[in-house]
Amino acid sequence: MKKMILILGIILALCIAGKPVWSQCPTPVPLDKSSVSGAWQGAYSSEGQFLSFTLQLREVDGKLQASLNIPEVNAKNVVYKTRVCKGQELHLTHSTGNASIEFIGKPREGGSMSGKVLFRENGNVISQEVFTLKKLEKSL
Repeated sequence: MKKMILILGIILALCIAGKPVWSQCPTPVPLDKSSVSGAWQGAYSSEGQFLSFTLQLREVDGKLQASLNIPEVNAKNVVYKTRVCKGQELHLTHSTGNASIEFIGKPREGGSMSGKVLFRENGNVISQEVFTLKKLEKSL
């Protein structure tokens, strides 16, 4: 009984002192927008094929703007809505009518990025694929 009271007392003290020690995680470092700005080149999978694409990221008024070129589908300078989520994850979304495509990835040291591509119709994911990118030395 004394042991149980001691354990409950320790847990109570930890909770009163703030967040429990086991739930504390470091705060994610904000994304350095200038480090990801520039031209990226790579490919994504779609229906069993790999399609090449280029991504141009620009920082404008403290926000990232994205445009993509996908030569195989004649898409040039298509503007994507850009969000930066916790953990430096980028979400790039383009919608047309009831269909959308979303690239979700995290830039890595050394200038690479990989992640998933979600194809949606009427808000439902109809296909999930992958992509990979490498940052180019010079802008396009």
